[in-house]
Amino acid sequence: MSIEPACTTLCQERSKVSHGLRGRVRRLLGDLDDATVAEILKLQPTLLELELAAEELDGRADVPIKGEHHLSPMAAQIGEIVLSDEEAPEHDG
Repeated sequence: MSIEPACTTLCQERSKVSHGLRGRVRRLLGDLDDATVAEILKLQPTLLELELAAEELDGRADVPIKGEHHLSPMAAQIGEIVLSDEEAPEHDG
């Protein structure tokens, strides 16, 4: 039995999961570029942490992202990444 088909299948499944997570991050946090989404996913946040960050960014949370953090450290970090992406100047190709 060859290991290659199993590896190929596993790699394809990981790719599907990764694509699904990128889509979920964008649905929750907005239209982010690939680099920003990758930076967020490197943190390995839970769905709850993504949702908390999204609520804060939408102004629905009772606590600020910047300044004193009352969010979980992870949700606050996600919010800061998104805010820094929004504040960064866009480069035209």
